[in-house]
Amino acid sequence: MTFYELVLQGEAVGDAGDLDEALAVFREAKPDDLTWQELFADPAAAPLIRRYRSFEAFLDNEDAVEIITPSIDMLEQPSVDG
Repeated sequence: MTFYELVLQGEAVGDAGDLDEALAVFREAKPDDLTWQELFADPAAAPLIRRYRSFEAFLDNEDAVEIITPSIDMLEQPSVDG
């Protein structure tokens, strides 16, 4: 099962089982005093998703299968859960 590691402002802020969950975690983790535009202005602070083939691959320090940079539009969309 795919595993997503979520990085914001250069630090791991959580994990997720799918892309929708990852975006929801970022919405919660974003500092209230910063906008997405401000975070994206600094490439080291912008959100980043590392996709691994499985949680075990993540634990085994395998390379990520894919690195996803969500767009501001993706992050500003309302959550499907509410």
